[in-house]
Amino acid sequence: MPTAPTTRLDPQEVPQLLLGRYRVLEERGHGGFGTVSVCWDPRLMRRVAIKVIPLHPQEEKERAGRGRGKGRRRAAGDAGQGAAGDAGRARGDTAADGGDDGTPRMPESMRRRQADSLMRAALAETRTASMLAHPNIVAMLDFESDDSYAYIIMEYVEGASLAELLDATDDGLLTFDEAAAVAEGVGDALAYAHENGVLHLDIKPDNILVDGSGRVRLADFGMASLSSATGYAGATGGTVGYMPPEQILGGRVDVRTDVFAFAAVMYEALTGTRPFAAPTAQESLDLVCGTLADPCALNEAIPAQAADALLVALDPDPDQRPSSMEAFVSELRMGLGSPRLGRKSLAGMVADVTDDEVPEEREGQEGDEGDADEGERYPVDELGVLSRPFPRLFGIALRGLSGVSLGFLAALAATVLVAAGSQADAGAATGVAPAVVAAGLVVGAIGCIAPQLSAAIALVALVAACLARQLWVLGALVAVAGAAWWALVARRVPLASGACLAGAIGAHVASPVPPLLAGILLSPARAAGSAAFSLVVGLALAALSGAGMLGTLYVGGFASATPAASGAALALLVKNPDTYLTLAGWACGAALLSALAHNGGFLRCYLGCFVSVAVLGATRVLASSVENGGTLTPPSSGEVAGLATAFILLCAIVFAFGTPRCLRADEMSGVFDVDEASGEDQ
Repeated sequence: MPTAPTTRLDPQEVPQLLLGRYRVLEERGHGGFGTVSVCWDPRLMRRVAIKVIPLHPQEEKERAGRGRGKGRRRAAGDAGQGAAGDAGRARGDTAADGGDDGTPRMPESMRRRQADSLMRAALAETRTASMLAHPNIVAMLDFESDDSYAYIIMEYVEGASLAELLDATDDGLLTFDEAAAVAEGVGDALAYAHENGVLHLDIKPDNILVDGSGRVRLADFGMASLSSATGYAGATGGTVGYMPPEQILGGRVDVRTDVFAFAAVMYEALTGTRPFAAPTAQESLDLVCGTLADPCALNEAIPAQAADALLVALDPDPDQRPSSMEAFVSELRMGLGSPRLGRKSLAGMVADVTDDEVPEEREGQEGDEGDADEGERYPVDELGVLSRPFPRLFGIALRGLSGVSLGFLAALAATVLVAAGSQADAGAATGVAPAVVAAGLVVGAIGCIAPQLSAAIALVALVAACLARQLWVLGALVAVAGAAWWALVARRVPLASGACLAGAIGAHVASPVPPLLAGILLSPARAAGSAAFSLVVGLALAALSGAGMLGTLYVGGFASATPAASGAALALLVKNPDTYLTLAGWACGAALLSALAHNGGFLRCYLGCFVSVAVLGATRVLASSVENGGTLTPPSSGEVAGLATAFILLCAIVFAFGTPRCLRADEMSGVFDVDEASGEDQ
């Protein structure tokens, strides 16, 4: 017949088609119960991923021993020529009569019942998964079938699987930023699915995909029960090495089953070890019920909080695990880094893995660029000497600093309010009322637990104090600037809030603590804004105490100063050029330190500290020259000592706790602001 030569062409010479429509571009491998092919849809002009599921799994297994790849390619080619039915009938004849080796096959009626059952299961699972419309879930597009195969048409994700990314690293590990991105993406996907009554039951690195932008996507939703029905996965539909005991034993499964599987994936990504990998389900079960190695023993850099979250989630008893995916991911992410930076790093890894060229000669030509790329993954050798043995220490110190500074700020504001309420005159006793002490202790305690809430309370009290002293304009300025600062800084980077306001108590120009702390904790724009707002707070405190210059704070004046004295002090501060020069110096110094320190190693951090202090010193020289009619005057010995002390203190912090980009991967997730420092849009 005229068509015979065409149908007999070598598969390499004729484009393979599935369902007479989809042109096969490449085969991505064999899953637990089928083959995934990347195909081109000429009708809609887009790529799709098609999972090809055999409806006669036992025969498919037997054919695999005689050349599974060859048989699968022939089936796809036959479907492309519109002869899927003939191929199915041919396979049916072989099954009914016996194979080439004489092995008996199941009766035709049983084959058909099995095929119908599997096709209904595949269609039901596809319908279930298609209802999960979520940005972190691979979408199901369509379902088709013929006599021998079911075809699930899925969204094509151009990227790489987590398994491929782990294989591409030298140590098989993700950085803490990358792990945070995976935890966030998969956690959101599973939480959404669980809210809609859908379990995944087959979470593993192969089913976690990362696209070219670094977004994490979860694939094969609802496929575990189908996997079990086909007989390909074994052990009730999951994957050996990631299943908890209740799934291996065929018991009752719930959201905690997915929690266990995802925790096993994250354990592997953070330690480079598959804790429950075994040849059989029973051997894997023995490992699950045995003693699990502490993640910190396998990777000493793992923060203790993240390690604890993994150990709890991997408990053999489901009652001991977190009751929801949100609870587990929340605990895990508190010990990891920045998801934003993680997505950026994952995007770079995907680009490397999916680069088809990868010429070996390029390895010797990349030079410094290759080192820079590796540096972006935040090596643990940039952790400080105290961060390794005590990963939580800096976070605890920041919380303590927040509690002390915000509590003291609230106490000073409360002193003004108590004095105004009692209508004390200028000669009233300067003793602090018990209510003031109580206010400071309460706000300070809150500051150690929830710094952003404590900052809001302290700023409200400061605005009220300004209004009580009839400083209407200053009160409005503090209210507006404080609301903006709280929304952009304190709310988003809680532990930086109290620390950045610490030096504002007195606003000592000779010891510029606020701009230096802001520069190390925040991105450039927020560091500059936070330093400027710290000076506004210092200005308000100086006026409330009756002092007419920055750096001078009379604690007794908060109770004894009159509205007239506070107004006069404010007028002096507003007229003094030193106020505005200090404001500019603090903002510039903080921004420069942040820009230099947040994307570099120790050397750039120390350089940033030096440049920042030099800018602040130049500001003091300029301020002195203005006061002396334009004559350049070196800073006073007190100012030099203050600047030197600030420089030494900041260098000691970096030496002890590490560079900002490494500390982002520390237990202090949420301390550092990385949006602008990493160059990403907010």
